[in-house]
Amino acid sequence: MIYPGQIYNVPRQIIKWTFEFTNNGINDVPNAKVNVAVPSNVTWIYDYSTKGIFFPTPAGGELVLGTLYKNETVRLMVDFEIEDASSNVTITGTVTGDAILINNSESSTVNYVAL
Repeated sequence: MIYPGQIYNVPRQIIKWTFEFTNNGINDVPNAKVNVAVPSNVTWIYDYSTKGIFFPTPAGGELVLGTLYKNETVRLMVDFEIEDASSNVTITGTVTGDAILINNSESSTVNYVAL
């Protein structure tokens, strides 16, 4: 689940995103990673995770979790800077390493509001 906000047509806004990942499967997921994809007008500023290490990249980043245990929930909080707030911004988080692919991705859009 991703909790979005709103952006305005003001340059260099900071947006805080919270990603929440829960292993609802029947097995642990070894070598789990979360890939975060952002558009080109979004830049990583700061992150905090309840587990693992986040490696920011120009296209988003990757949270390396290790084993995501059955019923375990991990939260990743990331501050992004919106360099050009002229349209909606969608950020996607996708879990890799899980054999059941149907529930491994979540995205959310921050709505652009003209002032």
